[in-house]
Amino acid sequence: MRAVLPHHRPGTLVLSASQWETIEALRAGEPVTDEALDALYPQGIRELSSRFWTPVAVAVRAAKLCAEEGRARVLDVGAGVGKFCLVGALVTESIFVGIEQRQALVDVGREVLAAVGARNARLVHGTIEDIDFSYFDALYFYNPFEENLVAPSWQMDGDVPLSLERFQEDVTRIEAALEAAPPGMRVVTYQGFGGKMPPDYEIVEEDPEGAPHLRLWVKQEHRPHRIPPSRR
Repeated sequence: MRAVLPHHRPGTLVLSASQWETIEALRAGEPVTDEALDALYPQGIRELSSRFWTPVAVAVRAAKLCAEEGRARVLDVGAGVGKFCLVGALVTESIFVGIEQRQALVDVGREVLAAVGARNARLVHGTIEDIDFSYFDALYFYNPFEENLVAPSWQMDGDVPLSLERFQEDVTRIEAALEAAPPGMRVVTYQGFGGKMPPDYEIVEEDPEGAPHLRLWVKQEHRPHRIPPSRR
């Protein structure tokens, strides 16, 4: 059965004392459960969280991998309500931008970011065709195009076009963006993105700190293949 996204009334969110405790715990580097963080969102969103969005513990580690060498501009593709961006903004000094195709999710996520005061995170309504990848130092993918491949009963809703053809188009766009990125681009994947990483990306960390399927890739300087001199 498909989910029904909640009706959104902007400007209504005021955090409770326990929700502020959750936010402050994250900022302080203390462990926070998904149940506690998901309580920031409406019930309908909470029910989707375990299927569609990054677990808190993984998000904390992934956000830090995106910017281990200092402040970075990080893009989350298929951000949903911005759970990863929220976590990243609370545990690092980096700037997190999430791109999401469902306006209803963007509206809910923006209200939570505003209520929390996460000024270094924002959500943008759009698709990957709208992205200027050159702005970003790091990219985060949590298998963002998989919904194109699952049965309708496992899709979030029927509000956006989903198909095998779209999956292939989106993956091809990401592969092209990765090819065009400069050396030093950091890419963090959790359960992949559906395509192949270009050969000049190397895995720098894999399965760090007990987070299965979490990988950090960094694009290396291109080194032209040297042809050994012929022997006469």
